[in-house]
Amino acid sequence: LLDNVRKHSGTDQPKVDIAADVRGRRLQVTMRNEVDIATRTVVGDERVTRIREMIAGGKFQTATRSEGGTGLIKLQNIVRQDRQIDDNLTFGFSDDGWFFVRLEMPVTEFEVFVPGNV
Repeated sequence: LLDNVRKHSGTDQPKVDIAADVRGRRLQVTMRNEVDIATRTVVGDERVTRIREMIAGGKFQTATRSEGGTGLIKLQNIVRQDRQIDDNLTFGFSDDGWFFVRLEMPVTEFEVFVPGNV
């Protein structure tokens, strides 16, 4: 994801926000990054829509080989390795013009580190 930010944000030093949360037995990670206004064009919107449609249509399994591999499709391939897992990957431009990726998946075991409670 960070490589996608570097390649596609349109700025040399984009701002990036990353948040992670565990709810029940699900891990949700959200990453947002600043996008230069000139980078967000109709072509950019169309590309995001095309990637989303490829994933929804199940074409993500072969797309990394045929298209050189967008990071989002690679991420979907990683998430979907176990077809029994109900996972969630959403991405796109938010109203403030930033790009976001939200990944939600089940966790079977985790450890929470709280500074000061060691």
